[in-house]
Amino acid sequence: WDMFRARRYDGGWIVEWGYLFDLTSDGVHPDDIGSARAAGFPLLAGLIRMDEIQRGYIDHALVMAYETPRSGVYVYPASTVYGASGDENTIPMGGRLQLDPTIDVEALELSDAAKVIARALQEYGVYLGDYAGSLVLYGEGLYGKPGQSWEGILEEDDLTAIPWYNFRVLELPPLKYDQRASEQR
Repeated sequence: WDMFRARRYDGGWIVEWGYLFDLTSDGVHPDDIGSARAAGFPLLAGLIRMDEIQRGYIDHALVMAYETPRSGVYVYPASTVYGASGDENTIPMGGRLQLDPTIDVEALELSDAAKVIARALQEYGVYLGDYAGSLVLYGEGLYGKPGQSWEGILEEDDLTAIPWYNFRVLELPPLKYDQRASEQR
């Protein structure tokens, strides 16, 4: 289940939005169908998981959020663009970026965990999947997993030394117009 604003109530659950994703599918919604993320991606997609950091390798693209994704349009694999406010010079939801693969990650002053993340950003890239007040990558919540914590593995400022100005936008698929944005024109 992918849920937004879920809370316990009177012995059950109340959610503002919920969807059951088939984990054997590609995880991409039909156009104009949302999720708990603004781009329509399931919350599990692009997540940095503890077991990946511990093994030293992430074998998939990550998902990020930033302040002003392009408004009204999105590209595959996104299925919607809920809440975006950027102009035509910003990246649409679903856009994929890559950390310059020529950068020597080992030479950067990064924690071991941040190097694992930086290498994934070089090899697989990162999809724009949501908006936030700053640049955000998503990590697995370890709530309810006794003895597991990000503390000492990946600290709050560990990713700041990644050269964020050395990202490039990979070729974008054709733009799709968000149905809600079309109805407002």
